[in-house]
This record gives sequence, structure tokens and C-alpha cells, in this order.
Amino acid sequence: MADEISSALIGAVIGSVGATFISNWLSRRGDKQRAYENVVQKYLLQLQDAVDSLWWRLHNLRDMGGRNVMEDSYYEISTLYALGKVLAFKYMVIVEGAYYNIEKIRPGLGDYLRNQLEAIDRKLNALNYENNLQMRFYRYDRQTLAECIMQKDGESLQANTFLEFRKAYADSNSMMKSMLASAKEFIFSLNRSQVTEIMVHLTDIAKRLEVETGIKTTIEESN
Repeated sequence: MADEISSALIGAVIGSVGATFISNWLSRRGDKQRAYENVVQKYLLQLQDAVDSLWWRLHNLRDMGGRNVMEDSYYEISTLYALGKVLAFKYMVIVEGAYYNIEKIRPGLGDYLRNQLEAIDRKLNALNYENNLQMRFYRYDRQTLAECIMQKDGESLQANTFLEFRKAYADSNSMMKSMLASAKEFIFSLNRSQVTEIMVHLTDIAKRLEVETGIKTTIEESN
């Protein structure tokens, strides 16, 4: 009888411990899933849209003769925004700790995004020298453009909408135009032959994000 009681108690204890372990495991799994969904919604979906948009602008410039039909003012504001938004997400992913969360939840993804975005940044910097210093769009010029696309939302950063950026850029009392003079010079100095490598990096990022978000990229394969 005593043995039966002891066995029952041990079984109850083991069952209780097992139930607690499973409950904690499920809770941690749920927390991890919620954290990843937050990263997808706050960063990855928006980065995917930014990458697609910049790719299409460069495709338009390289393959569609876009500069021949776009008014300078439209080309200026839309291209600054398209480029700046990608640079803004590069900044936000690192500064806001999203890189850590992404890497923790999806090992390798954080490193991948950081390396690809940094490769785009290096290519942008290299163009200064490939053109015999006709361009002067250096690292802190690029960071300035990125910061002009961002705004504080409580304790975190978020990207401005195109309308918000356009309004701020057009404000006669704003210093933004003078702050982005180097960025403007850069986009007007770009030519068709210079954007292919950037487009390749953008395509690679878009295809990887397509897997993570479940949303198909709009980028064409024929780049």
C-alpha cells in the first residue's frame, strides 16, 4: 500500500514537472513567435517594400530611359526617398537592436541583411572614386539622407511616408535641401552603367525577404 502511494506521488510529481516544462516551453515558443512576427511587421515587410521600390527606380533609370521622361523635380524627390528609405532601414536594423532580435530568432538572417546592406553602402561609396570624385556622397552624407527619412515614434524609429518626406523637403523654412545637397548631386550624376551591382544586391535581399515574409517580391528576374 505504501509503495502504491509512493508511486502515485512520484507519478504526480513527475507529471506536474512535465506539465510545467511543457507549459514553459510552449510559452517560450509563443514569445519567440510573437517577437518574430513583430520583427516581420515592423522591419522586414517595410524593408522588402523599400528594396523593391529602389530596384524599380534603378531599373527605370538603367533600362527604361526614365530620366528622359521624368521631370527633374519628380526624379529628385522620388529618388532621394527611394534610396533614403533603404539606407534608413539599414540604420534602424542596427541602431534599434532589430539585428540582434532577427539573428536570435532566425540565425544567419541578421548577418545576411547586415552584410548585404553594407555591400550596397560600400558600392555607393565606391562610386565617388569610380567617377574621379565627380560625386561626393560619403558615409555621413548617406547617413544624413537616412535620418531625413526617419522620425521618432515613441521610443522607436520609423520611416516617414513619401508624403511626409516630400512636405518636409519642400518646406522653405527647412534646412533639409541644403543638408541633402550631396545626395541630390549624387542621384543626378548617376548613369545607367553604375547601378547594376546595386540592383543585384537588392534582388538578393528581396528574394530572401520573400521567404521570410511570405510576400512575393515584385522584382523581375531579368536584371
